Amino acid sequence: MSLKGSLATMPPGDLFEWLARRGARGAVALERGEVRRRFEVDDGCLLAARSDVPTENLGHLLLARGLVDEAALQAALRAQGSLVVELLAANAVGESALRALEEELVRESLADVVSWSEGGFEFTPGPVEVHLAVRVSIDDALPYALAEAPRRREIRRVLPSDSVRLWVADRARLPSDRPDLEAIVARAADGRSVDQIAAEASSRFAALDAIAVLLEAGALRLERRTRRREQPDSQLEPAALAQAARGRAVGGDRAGALELARRAVRGAPERDELRTLYHSLERALLAELSRDLLGRFRVPRLLIGDPAALELDDVERRLVARIDGHWDLLSLLQVIPLREVEILMACKRLAARGIISL
Repeated sequence: MSLKGSLATMPPGDLFEWLARRGARGAVALERGEVRRRFEVDDGCLLAARSDVPTENLGHLLLARGLVDEAALQAALRAQGSLVVELLAANAVGESALRALEEELVRESLADVVSWSEGGFEFTPGPVEVHLAVRVSIDDALPYALAEAPRRREIRRVLPSDSVRLWVADRARLPSDRPDLEAIVARAADGRSVDQIAAEASSRFAALDAIAVLLEAGALRLERRTRRREQPDSQLEPAALAQAARGRAVGGDRAGALELARRAVRGAPERDELRTLYHSLERALLAELSRDLLGRFRVPRLLIGDPAALELDDVERRLVARIDGHWDLLSLLQVIPLREVEILMACKRLAARGIISL
């Protein structure tokens, strides 16, 4: 039978225990704030996990881990079929490596949702469709996920976003009993963002935990200079933000509406109506941008010689760093660890400024 409810009344750990006991088969989707996760479940096992978290994009992870080269990934993405199927057909990556990465994503996704204390869920029974199924026993994986949950919540307290960059504040504050942390500091000094450091690591949780340790010790600090100054979400009324978002949408400003809805969700991530509003506005804006930019094959090209001298936000910098005259726009959406709507909005801004051509 189908099941829908709030994670405040049925915590994620209880939900997955219920699915395992019943031997359920189908899909379970969980939402918290801006994040959506979906698991394929069959007879007490998790077969696949997908999310809209950009840093978990399969193409991005394959490149970051050095499991596939850029040319092979471009070819697989341009085929516009299943990325897994295309890569295996071209012998671009071994099946065992892909399975290991898929299993890692399943376990990481489970551990993340188990740490959630608010949000909603829905289980829909039915056939399971996966291109490369792994079988992760819920009974085996759940105890580890539950054990990690308190630390994951603490990590999110000091590290609220994976997209931020870090700066080295005081090397003298590196914990003396953790020589392994020096490598994290070196990557931060090289200008890597949190998501880049985590994607390159063999364990995402271990990398985020190490970064949090360094932040807590004061050895690293979050880079805030490129972030917009705005009133903290905790001081704003989510309902008022949602009302303003609806007004912006009616007036045709979908980008502004989405930003207001995002702030409303961050202020009250447990409220279903705010999450619904945010996702509906995101879908509407993504559909509009897709009609404008993805209706035909496009290969963005830089029109200036030194983009480093320009004043760009973080999304624009990441996009410009990937534009080389070979990556087409659809493929860029698969390898840049950002939400599709953010990348497409950045494309329009950069094209309007004459920095890139589309």
